[in-house]
Amino acid sequence: MEDEFAKNIEQIKSGFYENKKKNIFFTSKQKLELANTVSQSMNLEDLVQRTVYIIEGTNSVYVNYVIFKLYANPSNYNFIVNYMLFLLTRCSETHGCFEVHVNLDSFTISACHRYKEVIETYLNECMKHDTMFTERLVRMTLYNVPSVFDNIQKLLAPLIHEEVKKKIDLKNKVESPALLATLLS
Repeated sequence: MEDEFAKNIEQIKSGFYENKKKNIFFTSKQKLELANTVSQSMNLEDLVQRTVYIIEGTNSVYVNYVIFKLYANPSNYNFIVNYMLFLLTRCSETHGCFEVHVNLDSFTISACHRYKEVIETYLNECMKHDTMFTERLVRMTLYNVPSVFDNIQKLLAPLIHEEVKKKIDLKNKVESPALLATLLS
């Protein structure tokens, strides 16, 4: 994250937790409240464009969960999904195919439950587009895959098209930093 961008979010988080004691248990609801506060305090378009973007000069769309989790909440899920679909369509029209690269750093089982609605919305929307997204997806690479990813996969497996499952490439936390540095350079 850019310094000024990160500072703004940190200030919002600090203010949020000054007003509300940080929960040790039942953090999911509080995290969504914080995300809502961030999304209301900053420009949503700017947040989304820093989360999901086309890597310049490529057919690759990059998704950064580390930023996504800071503001994503039910009030903006449709906006985020529509923006992602817009970028995938743009890549697909320009290159005839596309890749998706997702940085899952800090993604957990509780995050999977918290964001299941937006994941379902995204996958359902992809399926509505006459499988264009399924057919034109070359590869989906997931970076910083958590050690509990087998459990997460079991939760999400029923939602993912069989053809897409074959195109998923998992990268562990050891190899991800170098791969991401190369991808984003």
